[in-house]
Amino acid sequence: MIRNGRPTIKSAEVGGHRTYVNSLDIRVLGIAGGSMVRVKDKEVADVGPRSAHIAGLPYSAFARTDEMVDPELVFIQPKEEDPADFAGRPG
Repeated sequence: MIRNGRPTIKSAEVGGHRTYVNSLDIRVLGIAGGSMVRVKDKEVADVGPRSAHIAGLPYSAFARTDEMVDPELVFIQPKEEDPADFAGRPG
């Protein structure tokens, strides 16, 4: 994280144990290429569990750069039982 133009540093933690190694203070979130992101108030509210292939949608991670012309955020409801706050690109 950047605060006042400088990176935030803290002691690294490995397996729940604090080390004497300084590292950037960041949060890492691992998601696969098809994981769908939910958005609320212009912030990421949640990731998954809906996946693009389950919803019958293309994986945005595999979009070709020539397809990315004038991109915009689109909200979709992947399945009838899902909320309509998933960010995506319609199939």
